[in-house]
Amino acid sequence: MDVVFTEREGYLEATLWQTDSIAVLKEQFAVILKTCMERTPERLLCDMTPFSGVWSVMDRYELGIAGAQFAPHVGRVACLARPGMIDPEKFGAQVARNRGLSVDVFDDREKALAAGCDDYVSKP
Repeated sequence: MDVVFTEREGYLEATLWQTDSIAVLKEQFAVILKTCMERTPERLLCDMTPFSGVWSVMDRYELGIAGAQFAPHVGRVACLARPGMIDPEKFGAQVARNRGLSVDVFDDREKALAAGCDDYVSKP
């Protein structure tokens, strides 16, 4: 269940272990959070493409709450997920943004890497 961390130029990449369990996914988020608390990266790319489960609305909410804990430790976060995993409203990301995390979810790696901070912040 190890998360694979890779230092890249300008960001830290965290690739999750393959699972279909939300509980295991939350455990992996905790491992990433601990690493971010230690390293305080300006940018984090969280590759969630190995996840193969199904997310309910409540799961998305809980993941957004978990993700919000990253706010004091990471400048901004780009999550990479398979297209079928991203809901049109990006509800989980919105929950995290409402709690101060600069985050967005992408299904394309290049777009995730190219996105600037302004793309993540909710506009009033």
